[in-house]
Amino acid sequence: MFAVYSTEEMSSEPTESQITVVIEGFFKTTVTWSLIMFLQYRKEVDDFTYSKRQEHRLYRSALKALSGDQA
Repeated sequence: MFAVYSTEEMSSEPTESQITVVIEGFFKTTVTWSLIMFLQYRKEVDDFTYSKRQEHRLYRSALKALSGDQA
């Protein structure tokens, strides 16, 4: 069985403004960071996507931004 993803879901990277909102709303207010805690935070906000791939991509992008990693 194969998962089918839309072109938008596969190619859309989080915007800089989405990353900034996540950093301010989750990473700067939460002491312990984990993907599970992040998803619990995300499911309460208006722009939650219900896409595992997009939410994980947002989490990863925010962590990269916090670390200063440009890759």
